[in-house]
Amino acid sequence: MAGSVAFAGNLSFLNLGELLQLLGTSSGTGVVQISSDYTSQLGFIYIDNGNPINAANGSKTGIDALFSLFGWKDGQFEFIQEDISCEKVISKS
Repeated sequence: MAGSVAFAGNLSFLNLGELLQLLGTSSGTGVVQISSDYTSQLGFIYIDNGNPINAANGSKTGIDALFSLFGWKDGQFEFIQEDISCEKVISKS
C-alpha cells in the first residue's frame, strides 16, 4: 500500500539536519524524497521509528548517500508516511 505525504517543504526553510531531527523526535516511519532544480535525480532517505536506516542518491547508497544529501541546500522534500521494507544499512542515529 502506498503511503501518503505527511508533510512537505523547502530545504532552504527546514534543512536536512532539522528535518531528520524532527522525524527522530516524532518517531516517524516512511521515506523522505528530496528533489532539486540542480539535478534530475531524486534523493531518498528511509526512516524507521525516527532513525535513518538507508538512503539513495544517484549511485550512492547507505551512509555515503545520506552524507551526500546534506550538501543539498536548495530543494524540496516530502515525507511519505509508509511501512519500510528496505535493508537496514545505517546503524547510527
